Amino acid sequence: DVVRNIPAPQGDREAPVHSFERRGGTAMQTILVCDDDKQIVEAIDIYLTGEGFKVIKTYDGYEALEYLEELNVFGVNLGLARIQRLMFLLGDPQKQYKTIHVTGTNGKGSVTAMLASCLQAAGIRTGMYISPHLSSYMERMVIDGQPVSKQQFAETLSVVRDICEFMQGEGDEHPTQFEVLTAAAFLLFQKAGVEYAVIEVGLGGLLDSTNVIVPEVSVITNVTFEHADKCGGTLEAPARGTDSPPCAPGTSRA
Repeated sequence: DVVRNIPAPQGDREAPVHSFERRGGTAMQTILVCDDDKQIVEAIDIYLTGEGFKVIKTYDGYEALEYLEELNVFGVNLGLARIQRLMFLLGDPQKQYKTIHVTGTNGKGSVTAMLASCLQAAGIRTGMYISPHLSSYMERMVIDGQPVSKQQFAETLSVVRDICEFMQGEGDEHPTQFEVLTAAAFLLFQKAGVEYAVIEVGLGGLLDSTNVIVPEVSVITNVTFEHADKCGGTLEAPARGTDSPPCAPGTSRA
């Protein structure tokens, strides 16, 4: 069978469940029940690479928006522990393509868009992640110049949601709205087969959830005084690194 057999969970603890159907033929439903971290990663691998299958138990667009709005209760909560675990349980999709990380007080959105356009013009399949959006969350996740579709967005968000609920059931903090969106973007880019993704920092730099990537290049547009409650009360605080991405070994700052 194309779908692997994954053992059912032991005890009363619920685990994420995904339904699949075969494309172009008689529907066949298979339930994947994930009990531990390894089994969750295996289930996500099936979602990403299983030929002839697609997820059918997903949010529609309205449900996805409702879920995201509910996550506002978690506010801005800087830190990497939640997003690192979430990405691990998703199979670390952000490690499957090259990235460019862009931060700074002003201009980072424009620089992100220009870099993505340059890569796309060179014939490179490119993802772009920006924030905030003007009218739709889908605007934040762009592949080759086009925002992801409502179906892609809702389907991927349902996978991330299940992992978040599993984390919460294990006693972990629930990821914030921005962390959920970031994870969904990274998963979407992997599924779309991008070669490069240009990622705009949200807020906080070193502790921003986008900082689970190891970029080829880190870009700092400029640094001025802002977000004093999060980044420190002096201009020097963000300049020392609070509001800028670190340079991973072998990378450069532009």
